[in-house]
Amino acid sequence: MQKFKKEIAITDQEWQEYTKDMQQFKQQSVLSKPYKNAKRKDSQDPIRTLMMNCNINPDAVDIDKSNKTGSWSEQRFDGKYNHILHLCKDETFSFALGPVMHELIHFKNYDCIQANLLNELLCKRGLTMETIQSHNCSGLRKGIEIRADIMTACQSIELGKNLKECLHQFAAKRNVPLDKEREFSYHPSLAKRFQAIDATIAYKEALF
Repeated sequence: MQKFKKEIAITDQEWQEYTKDMQQFKQQSVLSKPYKNAKRKDSQDPIRTLMMNCNINPDAVDIDKSNKTGSWSEQRFDGKYNHILHLCKDETFSFALGPVMHELIHFKNYDCIQANLLNELLCKRGLTMETIQSHNCSGLRKGIEIRADIMTACQSIELGKNLKECLHQFAAKRNVPLDKEREFSYHPSLAKRFQAIDATIAYKEALF
């Protein structure tokens, strides 16, 4: 982040405002606040159970199961602090837990809020969204995606393998080349993502 700050020539005042907004969202959010009786009522819900295993309050997350293009996470403030998990249910994914875990990692690290605040900061400096996506800051965002992949595999080998399988299915269904960076995308190539997942799984298997 400090390298990014230096490259974009962000002033100390701008940076303080950015970090203040970030901390305010974390403090006001109920994402990790205690919740009652969740184990009893959620024992048959694998997604909410996964949230509890990650110390995420399942009652703080709204789940949208109508998305048709893929699973993604959203955090925003519009009078209240919202955490929305958009799930893609089709013949490819069917609410697979690997991609869900990947999105929960984004929640835990407040990656969505960080991305939105950075975009706002750069837009104030006169950069268009196309410029932002092609700028070096996209490298920061791609690193965040790799981190979510790695942390998914760290959570469990099964989740890591499931995430990789879902990504394989995604690539096959949409004819996405494994070794090509998608234009105007914050995601690394699938080959790089597979490498990170495989390395994490191999490390865990060697330990246990």
